Amino acid sequence: MQNFKLWEMDCWDGFKKVGTKKGKGGKRVNNCVKEDDEVPKGYHRMPDGSIMKDTDMHEVSAAARKAKKQAYLKKTMKKYGDAAKMGIDAKDVNQRRNAPTRKKSS
Repeated sequence: MQNFKLWEMDCWDGFKKVGTKKGKGGKRVNNCVKEDDEVPKGYHRMPDGSIMKDTDMHEVSAAARKAKKQAYLKKTMKKYGDAAKMGIDAKDVNQRRNAPTRKKSS
């Protein structure tokens, strides 16, 4: 009879276990990483040993969200303004393009 410790084997020399991950075939296997593994610039090591990108750790500020929304609105209003100057009706403007183009007629 096999022992449970067999499944819970240690990693190779110079590596440490930081949890488990899905291996080939969907089986759970040890997640072994180098002990002296350097974290690349722009990344952060989490308490469980995993590495996460710094931008994923911080939420976007309300000011940044508002600025992005304002930039999108400005671009959209310019597109509809240019379409009006070209004599294109607002309902005929293609919404999926940045330039004022007509919708495909079906």
